[in-house]
Amino acid sequence: GDVYKRQGKVVWIGNRKDDSEGTIFCVDTRTELKQINPTAENTDNIVLDIKKEVIRISTASKTKCAVCGKNIEIFDEVAGCPICEAKAHKEHITDWVRMKHACPVCKKSLNVSSSGVIFID
Repeated sequence: GDVYKRQGKVVWIGNRKDDSEGTIFCVDTRTELKQINPTAENTDNIVLDIKKEVIRISTASKTKCAVCGKNIEIFDEVAGCPICEAKAHKEHITDWVRMKHACPVCKKSLNVSSSGVIFID
């Protein structure tokens, strides 16, 4: 895959808010604050270098967007079907559900709330 480096200062580290296992890193990339959530689907390994105060995350895109078919990268915002858990770029699946009112994978009836959350219709 493409090797590209993104770096920034870690602003904070915390637990996920959706009750699933995992840690969220908030990173200041100088142009924006980005929250990243390393998972088995997007990360090869994580190395903590205490001396240099560096956390190095080797990314690996193992999941493809259910809408566009491209890899979902660690910096991408992700959303999914609440029924079959198909994953996609957040913007892609939100637009898809707004137009088709269904999951692109399982075809079950879905809708998008005014705040952009996908729910079972």
